Amino acid sequence: MDIYSSTLSPALDIFTGCYLMVIAVLSIVGNLLVLIMAVKRSSRMKPPELLSVNLAVTDLGAAVAMYPLSVAAAWNHHWLGGDALCLYYALAGFFFGVASIMNLTIMAIVRFVVSLNLQSPSE
Repeated sequence: MDIYSSTLSPALDIFTGCYLMVIAVLSIVGNLLVLIMAVKRSSRMKPPELLSVNLAVTDLGAAVAMYPLSVAAAWNHHWLGGDALCLYYALAGFFFGVASIMNLTIMAIVRFVVSLNLQSPSE
């Protein structure tokens, strides 16, 4: 048995590929819009807003680097490219995933610090 063969039914693989295609298009368009708006107002952006731009970059990178492979594999009912593309896919997922998690963590810390500074003293 081939380790890269899908265990899903062909119909479910096609549905999964279509679903992933819709998610990829929405992700690419949405993140490109964020980046376009950031470029248009780059002179007025504050540092915390740049974290949103960074998140858009990592999400766009993941969508462009990973979704086409997933869609093609789903529609083919078999992983394409063997071990080499599997390793590339894993590294891209790791890189963009860790970058997004780190970015979200920094955003949460910034929001926490801002919320501490907004609280008025009780006395």
